Amino acid sequence: MLITKSQKWCTVIDPQGQAKNWLKRKCGKNCEYIDYKNKDYPMLIERACIKGKTALLEDIGESIDPTLINIISKNYIQVGKKKKVMVGDREIDWNSKF
Repeated sequence: MLITKSQKWCTVIDPQGQAKNWLKRKCGKNCEYIDYKNKDYPMLIERACIKGKTALLEDIGESIDPTLINIISKNYIQVGKKKKVMVGDREIDWNSKF
């Protein structure tokens, strides 16, 4: 219920992988599965944000990379009719389906 109806991002503690399996069934191919240990994960999240795909960031641990704070807190920048978000020192387009 919290995952499907929440307006905020959800954090799931899932030691048995049951929530992960449910999310994979629910999202299907429209989901970007991103491992936090992958060195290219910020670029993959940016791409999901621009394309409006659901992103499942796995194995985060106890702290989140500061470059993702603006995405997580939805700190948009309105530029004309477009919304943008700062990721690190770059400004990227925000897709409302993300």
